[in-house]
Amino acid sequence: MNVLVVEDSRTQAEHLRQMLEHAGLHAIVALDGETALKKAREPGVDLVLSDIVMPKMNGYELARRLRADPATQHLPVVLMTSLSEPQDVVRALAAGADNFVNKPYLSRELVPRLERTLAAKRSGSSSLQVPVRGGEMLTVDQPTPTVLAVLLSALEDAATRNAELEESRRQLAEVTRERENLLSIVAHELRSPLNVLAMRAALDGRERTTPARAPSPSRPPSEPLPQVVTKQVSRMVALLDDLLDTARLETGNLKMDPCPSDLVALTHEAVNAAKLLGTHEVTLDAQGTPPEVPADPQRIGQVLTNFLTNAMKYSPAGSAVRVMVGSTEAAVRVEVIDHGIGVPAADREHVFDRYFRSESGRKTGQGLGLGLAICRQIVDQHGGRIGLTSEEGKGSTFWFEIPLRAPA
Repeated sequence: MNVLVVEDSRTQAEHLRQMLEHAGLHAIVALDGETALKKAREPGVDLVLSDIVMPKMNGYELARRLRADPATQHLPVVLMTSLSEPQDVVRALAAGADNFVNKPYLSRELVPRLERTLAAKRSGSSSLQVPVRGGEMLTVDQPTPTVLAVLLSALEDAATRNAELEESRRQLAEVTRERENLLSIVAHELRSPLNVLAMRAALDGRERTTPARAPSPSRPPSEPLPQVVTKQVSRMVALLDDLLDTARLETGNLKMDPCPSDLVALTHEAVNAAKLLGTHEVTLDAQGTPPEVPADPQRIGQVLTNFLTNAMKYSPAGSAVRVMVGSTEAAVRVEVIDHGIGVPAADREHVFDRYFRSESGRKTGQGLGLGLAICRQIVDQHGGRIGLTSEEGKGSTFWFEIPLRAPA
């Protein structure tokens, strides 16, 4: 078979020529449509294989002009397409092409398709010999409109599957990037407390081997080693707990154990624990006597602790943190109000996303950006709502609501 290859890229044209000649065919190369029209009139050309996207004259126009010329109207034409849309193949058929080849192409698919196209053209029969798996040949003897309708349906299905595949690839790449970022953050967050422990242990060792010195006003006494160890280990345990909770949420294994719960009592416990740190003035304001709600006390306590921890982490030492508990006709609402750095307007819709940390948050505190995402999942599983209001530089109010009745 003598194949006229029409391809404006010299590299692709040479690649095609070598592929065809390796398969025992003879290739004639034309780098543009006008040249292809001239060479197609020369004797010996059996088939035209043309790219669609070319300057000046594309593959569709080339096919139409070959069909309009009595000297070339019987030449079989195969167009190469990326199959990004089913309409591409329909346009190829409408232009007079006899077949198409999907790009990128493989020799084991391209050559048999060219041979079948040429054989069908030479036989003049309306029947089509189609190979199937296992080497069997099936004869399709259907009217052309029927074959085209089936072809279009197959192309539409293929395009849908291709779009789904691309979306899956995009999501996989996003998850991979997310996990790589997470590993980097985890390594950094674990390294920080370990460095603190190592330096404090080294300092303690030096103090034991050197004569005691009177404390200097400019150099306050070091924090006792047991207290340092307790604080840094607690930080690492909290980090690991967040990772485990996130993994359970992703697999649906973070179970809730709801029971009638007094949110005022739960909030009182969280506030008392926050007061023990002695860094902020934490107050509780319970409005009326809110009714009990169906909630998991441990998980709601986790949300309260996270809100209070963030409020103290991102607000000046000694400033006030106020917790308010009230009720509506349908839910009990808890608010944690601070006077800290606030959340920039551009970040507010993302603060409950996994792994998200605002620029100001990265500078001021530590963490993986998991705590608030876990809080949102916990509240969601209770059928509640969660949110915030904030003004940059003046503070934030983080709130959540738990409905009076359990979700159906």
